[in-house]
Amino acid sequence: MNNQAIIILGIHRSGTSATTGMLHCLGVTLGKKLYAGHANINAKGYFEHSDLADTNEEALLALYSAWDDILPKHTDWWKCKELDHYAQKIKGYLRKDFSQAAVWAVKDPRVCRLLPWWINIMDAEGIEAKYLIVIRPPRSLSVLKKTRWFFPGKIIFIMGFALPRCRILDSQLDAYIHHI
Repeated sequence: MNNQAIIILGIHRSGTSATTGMLHCLGVTLGKKLYAGHANINAKGYFEHSDLADTNEEALLALYSAWDDILPKHTDWWKCKELDHYAQKIKGYLRKDFSQAAVWAVKDPRVCRLLPWWINIMDAEGIEAKYLIVIRPPRSLSVLKKTRWFFPGKIIFIMGFALPRCRILDSQLDAYIHHI
């Protein structure tokens, strides 16, 4: 694909929806099938491509993992054959929904857990990706989490594991957004 992709990285409740919503207002394509918002949580929407997010969830399950799993995965997990089917699904959605867009974005907190796999998919498709990491201080995350899930200590723990895994991006990192 001959276009520009923006991959928004950040854990749940870190401000990724607000950031992606802003990009959408600026004309960045997000795809046609997005998750709807929920009153009192993200009323304006999550700005997540539902097919991509669902496939990411399936890929995590194939790895016996989940978005909030803090345990390390086995060496070279992103190359395992169990993920081939899901990679093909992701590639199909990317081609179908973004091949004609000049600039498009994907936002799904699960990508933090699947980042090396996503980088391989993007490389295989010849997609030039820019990575934007959205960070909110752990203390404010724990307060926000109480409105949706009740495990503030766990989310702070995840914050310490999910974002450092993004260090693979050190040479590709284009921007950080720090929400206060």
